[in-house]
Amino acid sequence: MINSFALDRMMVPENAEIKLTIVSAYYENPHMAQFLADWYNRFSPETKSMIEIILVDDGSRQHPLSENAVRLNLPHQLFRVHQDIRWNQDGARNIGCHHARADWIILTDIDHLFEESDILRAIETPKADKPYLLLRKHFDGGEYIHPHTNTLLLTRQRYWKIGGYDEAYRGHYGTDKFFLCRAFHGNKKSIFPVCSIVVTDNSIADANTRNYSRKIGWQTKLHRKSVSCRKRLNILPEVSLFREKYSLIGGR
Repeated sequence: MINSFALDRMMVPENAEIKLTIVSAYYENPHMAQFLADWYNRFSPETKSMIEIILVDDGSRQHPLSENAVRLNLPHQLFRVHQDIRWNQDGARNIGCHHARADWIILTDIDHLFEESDILRAIETPKADKPYLLLRKHFDGGEYIHPHTNTLLLTRQRYWKIGGYDEAYRGHYGTDKFFLCRAFHGNKKSIFPVCSIVVTDNSIADANTRNYSRKIGWQTKLHRKSVSCRKRLNILPEVSLFREKYSLIGGR
């Protein structure tokens, strides 16, 4: 947990006109990023003025993120992590939530999109001091399916009270559970009636990042045990934040 003194340092000044920030990590997803931009660019001018998109490029080398690559016609910020760190979504989310200009934040993958009506429903919902999981369905239709473990709606103050994502666990897939354990403290998970639309590889070729194996193998398990042991011995801090240098590369 972050104390109240440090909490103010974790958040940039809020912009009263922006009501909701959507934070996603980017990694070699140029076609998906443009699809995302086209998706939100079609919203009404009034809705676009109330939302912000933050994309954090997690060290792409072949297709780095840029203003020309996405052409977002609404408030947005683009960042790039200088080093290509395997599975550094933890760091990307901390960067996005630090710079978010809205109080409400949606954390999600770049291949998860939201209808305008659902965005407005989230904006109009009174703030709560707890995180919500969100429903999801596939882009090509079908019924709602269980919530995704890393798609959340919460206030940025709540995010930093939780402590943010622990970057000590970066480098391996599947670290969201460590954040969720601290977020819910064993309490029943709340589900908000807003649905993300999951774009599959069948629709956009680079919707998902597949450069690294997602299998949780012995290296991942060994890494997690090593990190947990060093935390118990106070060799590592309770939560590690902002371990990599990054730059603002675009926005409005």
